[in-house]
Amino acid sequence: MTPLLLKNETLDLCKDFKTPLTNFSIAVDWASVKSPVRNFLGFKTKRISDHIDLGLTCVLFDKQNKMIDLVCSSRFNSWLIKNSFPLGKSISRDKAFRHFDNKSTVDILYKQVISVDLLNVNSETDHIFFYLSFDLRKNKSPDFSAVDSLKLITLETVSPDRVISEYAISTQNTRSKNEGILILARVYREDEGWKFATEGKSITESGFIRFTKGIQ
Repeated sequence: MTPLLLKNETLDLCKDFKTPLTNFSIAVDWASVKSPVRNFLGFKTKRISDHIDLGLTCVLFDKQNKMIDLVCSSRFNSWLIKNSFPLGKSISRDKAFRHFDNKSTVDILYKQVISVDLLNVNSETDHIFFYLSFDLRKNKSPDFSAVDSLKLITLETVSPDRVISEYAISTQNTRSKNEGILILARVYREDEGWKFATEGKSITESGFIRFTKGIQ
């Protein structure tokens, strides 16, 4: 039976499994997004779409919360350049993290996937955050409460038949608007091992920039 995780729940990737879990994938999926539009009379209404551009990103930090590396889709390059981040790429420098979407992998059941190989993680890396974000170039008023059935799924491989856990994120508890980045989960070192913790907290674009750049 697949464990259903709750917000702020932690899994010990060494002790909570028969054998230490070192190779897995983190996937996200959502049913649809309600985007605001105006009808022919000029009144605002909601349009449901499953083609909204959300992006999965992971950022690697050291013990001093300094960013070591960033993995995300190159579709966000103009935003990354604008905010002085490295260009988007699908593979981390240590080859431990690989980004896929439903256009670049045979697994089309999930919108976005990042595979993780903890055995290859750089020794300087202490913790990794996984984010989901709106394309802020296209959506000036991002609102995660408009996203239906948002799920975070961990898999033994990218294959959909090896599900480890599911975390259904309640987007209705996010603040109303203009928080276009959602912290999904983090993986971190502890006692010579690794742990996985669910998050589910929305933050602003400026908050993400300050945190990622180590600005308190």
